[in-house]
Amino acid sequence: MTHLPIFIISLPEATDRRARMQKILGDLGLSFEFIDAVDGRKFDVVNHPHYNPEKRLRCFGRHLNGGEIGCILSHRKIYEKMVDENIERALIFEDDVLLRDDFFPVLQKIEQLSIPFDMMRFFGSPKLERLKMRNVLKLDDTHYLVRHSGMPGGSHATLMTLDGAKKMIRHTQRTSYPIDALLGRSWLTGMNWYTVRPGIAAQDLSFVSAIGEDRFDEQKDIRGFPRMIFPLTRAWFKFGESVAKKYWYYSKYFQDRRLKG
Repeated sequence: MTHLPIFIISLPEATDRRARMQKILGDLGLSFEFIDAVDGRKFDVVNHPHYNPEKRLRCFGRHLNGGEIGCILSHRKIYEKMVDENIERALIFEDDVLLRDDFFPVLQKIEQLSIPFDMMRFFGSPKLERLKMRNVLKLDDTHYLVRHSGMPGGSHATLMTLDGAKKMIRHTQRTSYPIDALLGRSWLTGMNWYTVRPGIAAQDLSFVSAIGEDRFDEQKDIRGFPRMIFPLTRAWFKFGESVAKKYWYYSKYFQDRRLKG
């Protein structure tokens, strides 16, 4: 099936989620390790050393919540473990991941590839299918390895390399982005990543999010003069992101074409 180390991020008290993952992977005869998630729901977010509140407010107008900081640190724990133990590649799952029936057969094909990458991201949804992307490599009659033009969210299933882990440690030292958004910002992190189309994993939305639904709140946290100029700082940020992600996508064209043969 696979000999990759498998790490599952899960809060210690999330017994129902852990039991579900244990059954899914246990039935496949796979060994894995639960990594206790960092519960950040009671963090003093603004003063947390791994958080950049100034940039967050300037670009988004509202803070990350404690759960989002905890999620960043949970993934960082695994990246640090990979570096400390010199783990070349590892599968990282969040405990609410849904693995499609074709997940491990496709993963085996990816493991046989000799192409350079920092990370593979596994997710799928109708929304993602509408995003601009480039087919890079045909894996089988159904699945393609693809490069996205944007920064789709989703951190529930990744294949991380040691080089990728080192890059993510640097960029989670002090960040203003939630982990899924940071994983997608290749132009910022230098992460060379691909995903599979159609998607072979998704998030199980039947579980109540441990991060907290307040992250979707549109109310702003900025006050005074920064709030007055926020439309300008936000517009400038979005313009810069748009240019950067297009540059990254098109700058990888010849690299991807060589892989395609």
